[in-house]
Amino acid sequence: MKLIVNLIFKTLLVFIIFFYFMISTLAIASNLFIDTTYKATVRSYLSHYAFNKNNHINSNNKNFNIVQPRNFNQIEWSINHPLNKNLDFYIWNVNNFVPLRHKGRLLEGNLRFHTNQYIIQIGKVRVNWGSGFGRDPFDIFQKYPMTSFDPDNEPQLQEGTNLLLSNYSNEICSATFVLSDRSNEKPRISGWQAASKVSLKLNNTEFIGLVHRRFGMDSSIGIGSNTLITDNIILRTALLTTDLRDRGIGILQSPPIFIGQKLILPARYAFTNNMSQKGQFYRLLLDVDYTFADSQLLQLVYYSTTHGYSTNEWNIITDGIRASNQLLAWNQTNYPFTSVSGNPYRAFLLNVGSTLSNVPLRKNYLSLHYSTNQKFQKWQLKFSAEKCLDDHSLVYDLGVNYYLTDSLTINPSLTVFRGKPITQYGLTPNKLIAKVLLRLDL
Repeated sequence: MKLIVNLIFKTLLVFIIFFYFMISTLAIASNLFIDTTYKATVRSYLSHYAFNKNNHINSNNKNFNIVQPRNFNQIEWSINHPLNKNLDFYIWNVNNFVPLRHKGRLLEGNLRFHTNQYIIQIGKVRVNWGSGFGRDPFDIFQKYPMTSFDPDNEPQLQEGTNLLLSNYSNEICSATFVLSDRSNEKPRISGWQAASKVSLKLNNTEFIGLVHRRFGMDSSIGIGSNTLITDNIILRTALLTTDLRDRGIGILQSPPIFIGQKLILPARYAFTNNMSQKGQFYRLLLDVDYTFADSQLLQLVYYSTTHGYSTNEWNIITDGIRASNQLLAWNQTNYPFTSVSGNPYRAFLLNVGSTLSNVPLRKNYLSLHYSTNQKFQKWQLKFSAEKCLDDHSLVYDLGVNYYLTDSLTINPSLTVFRGKPITQYGLTPNKLIAKVLLRLDL
């Protein structure tokens, strides 16, 4: 452990020296670009993952051999250069340094034309239309995984979308139109999409309308509101309807084969192709926010979706999980030298795991979120808990930001998953994730 910590801090020191040199060089060059803004953040992570030995998809990581980075370093930097008073160029990049691997990602890179009321952007842009916490029906351009930690997919550092955006706003209303590709989807999909969002402020309420079209696939219509109930309470609502389901469903492909009372071959299950089921589906968010006098924030969020699996659909999936594990266990016992990767039953488990990492599996969720204000006596506390109301599984997340200086922050956090083996959070590969983040803002 001591060796790892020393390695992290030595690497961090190298990054600091490098960036101070780079920024000093840029500062000299900025005589030509006086108004140009440069920002950089260095992060060093130390992580621990405890695999769930009772996990029915990937018991103790035997089926899929998931490699999760225990420690890595990260450099995030951005440059904003005004070309004139109405036109600027913006670049935002992040570089991950995982042991034996380096990966750079362009998060944003765009030209922005702006006046008092108009904004036009072209290039790679992060568009966040959500107003709630985590899952939000209106956040159609960003994906927020809830089940694992991936340095390439942190919510705050997800890649933007290649697009053309136009926005008009005044004190009463706002209208935004976006034409983009679908490179933000996972897996990456070729094709185009268009979306429009309109908001209108009347007294203490902001009314929101949204239309989204993925060409050749589906259309979505959304309505919502943000209402100031009192000076301390805000009620947020969001409803998005679509005509295409966001996931595949499990089916019985072949029944079990018996000879007498002896089971010869378990039942075989499969997933339909994703995005194959048409109908009317919705996502609903109800969010009540209470802000204390000292800026502490308490949120109670209810999330419901008909995209989630019904009881009958869930029973088929759980039967498929049990049958797949039954054959995998039998093969590993009788043929210990046979690779798991070639087993046809593994594909069903892989599809369940993939669905789990991208969308909520069931229909109803209730979550509670609490945070202190930004620098409450040099530290900030964050706590979240979410319960799947359909199977009573839970996930807890606790984090502390301690501000050593104005630029240096240490952030320990712990995520714990609880639930019976075949539940939303009982199926996650890990039973807990512990992280320590050291962050330096340059």
